[in-house]
Amino acid sequence: MVSRNERIDHKARLLKGLDAEREVQLDDAFTNHVEDILRATRTRECRLEIDNAIEVYEDALNRALYELLEKHMATGNLSLA
Repeated sequence: MVSRNERIDHKARLLKGLDAEREVQLDDAFTNHVEDILRATRTRECRLEIDNAIEVYEDALNRALYELLEKHMATGNLSLA
């Protein structure tokens, strides 16, 4: 089974290859969550915030990839290259 980090890394690289501008927008969303983590004072709070930030980042990657896929399918372009 692929780890969450490997899965996210693969999605981020795929997205960067398809739409480099989109990655910057996703990184901003992730950075906002990291700031929340740094403000958390308790260790348990930090772990929860880190998990939340990772989930939000992966969800954003999924949405961006699905949008690009839908765009390609709508134009009849089944090639993602």
